[in-house]
Amino acid sequence: MKHFEQYAKLIKDGYIPANEYIKLAIKRVERFQKEYEFRQGEADKRIAFIESECSNTKGERGPLKLALPQKVKLEVAWGFYHNVTVTKTDPDTMQKYTISESRRLIHEVPIQDSRGVGKTTLAAAIGNVGQIADGEYGADVQLLAITREQTGYLYNANTAMLNYEPSLLYALKQKELLHGTKKGLMYEPTNSLLTIKTSDYETLDGTNGHYNIFDEVHGYKEDFIDVVNTGSKRKRKNWMSWYLTSGGVVRDMVFDRYKAIWVNILKGVIDDDSVMPWLHQLDNISEVSNPRLWGKAVSMLGVNVEEETIAADIEVAKNDPVKQAELLAKTFGIPIGNYQAYFTNEECDSRPDLFRPDLFQGVISTVKKDDGSTEEVLERSARVIIGIDLSDVNDICSISFMVPDGENRHFISKKYMPRSTLDKLPKEQFDKYLEWETSGHLHVHEMDYNKPKYIFEDLLEFIHENHMLPVAVGYDPWGIAEMKQLFEDHYGDICHPIPQTVKGLSNLLKVYKSKIGAEQCRILFDDPVATWCHMNVNVKIDGNKNIFPNKQKAKNKIDVFASMLDAFICYENEKENLAYYFDD
Repeated sequence: MKHFEQYAKLIKDGYIPANEYIKLAIKRVERFQKEYEFRQGEADKRIAFIESECSNTKGERGPLKLALPQKVKLEVAWGFYHNVTVTKTDPDTMQKYTISESRRLIHEVPIQDSRGVGKTTLAAAIGNVGQIADGEYGADVQLLAITREQTGYLYNANTAMLNYEPSLLYALKQKELLHGTKKGLMYEPTNSLLTIKTSDYETLDGTNGHYNIFDEVHGYKEDFIDVVNTGSKRKRKNWMSWYLTSGGVVRDMVFDRYKAIWVNILKGVIDDDSVMPWLHQLDNISEVSNPRLWGKAVSMLGVNVEEETIAADIEVAKNDPVKQAELLAKTFGIPIGNYQAYFTNEECDSRPDLFRPDLFQGVISTVKKDDGSTEEVLERSARVIIGIDLSDVNDICSISFMVPDGENRHFISKKYMPRSTLDKLPKEQFDKYLEWETSGHLHVHEMDYNKPKYIFEDLLEFIHENHMLPVAVGYDPWGIAEMKQLFEDHYGDICHPIPQTVKGLSNLLKVYKSKIGAEQCRILFDDPVATWCHMNVNVKIDGNKNIFPNKQKAKNKIDVFASMLDAFICYENEKENLAYYFDD
């Protein structure tokens, strides 16, 4: 494995930066070398076909020169074989018998890499290999994406290669052995058809492509991957599916589910040697500031993506969360919800392993009385800052409790919703909320609306059970009068308004972002509803680069984030008066 050995050595010597997933991929291939047959010639002839017969489709015209990282992926995909025992039936006697066949080991190759690294051109070249160089009769190749426009980019790259005169592809076209039809691009010698397909289940059901090339996988909102692969598995011995993506901005959909599987395959949680993922991305967001580590996310850095271009993109994105989000998702492979999303997926998950629920419980001591009996005595209350985001009917009503602990800010939240509101939700959202109710993360009540007195009495019980002492309450002034009065009647003058304006939120929202995005996360919680709400936070930006949080769609709630932010801002604004509560 000449290309792989060179690549692995460069990584191990520290010359090429590699993330956790690429290092796991290297170890995986090293295991394959011990367990399976590798045929260097099978890989070499296909790589040679690409470099001699395929051409660049953008920029300078000429033969397609593959870089080492590209050769490694292709060498691994095409070189490994294993023996498979299969049961067959004699058509004359209908008697069953078993035989051993040598087949390709790898059938699926997920490739996540930065924008601009030439994924579309490489995909077109791979399609040419499947249709022509593999030499299999009826070797149909399917170019798949969510829209015809996207598949058109791949198809146009394929057809562009036919016009490179020194190539075999051009000669085949001139002799009409490779030509266009109403259905696609036909290679006559093997009756192999290259077609474009979109996410239409009716047209995909029953297909059995030799190669399936899925482009921009991160944009898929429906899973048509399985139906395509099922057709190939049933009819093709050496079928392959290639998945190309930059990681993208659509969250909680098809790509995230498949990527979780691919990661578990790399980690050995799932045992499936037919899948060989290559996932290029930064290990964490702090690495954006270190150019030496950009190669973790950009495999072709310095080849067709210049460091200076990325540095310029970073400079332009400063103080602009929209451009930062696009840069993180498309260049560095860090999962983020959409171009307006303010938090990365990593930030939304927080660090549950660092979260300390004990901070929200008062310290109880057992003391011995004069008569020899014992009693429990409250030694110290759990001092908390409270943030309130009220709603009447349609939204979640969220009350957050925050405990500062050095530089860390720990949060727990109580969430409320009327049963009548839950029952009216669309099924997908209903199921999500019902799961939260079942797990104790959402309090669904029988009131017609989120009645302040009902919520306060439930909060009071929760506070007493855990021996808490609220020392400050930050609140959105809108519609808060009754709840504010209830808190002040019980705890005194501890309520502080947090104006929901650009001036009131912008600067401290940026501080909150810096803490949740720190190398060691400082905003700590263990709550799926809080995670979801953080994922839904978008930002509006004015001409002075001030930011204001909002949500893109009504169904995408941010209430828990809002109550957490109110508690955070309340403490930051009043820190001089409140810090001593948390010094011991």
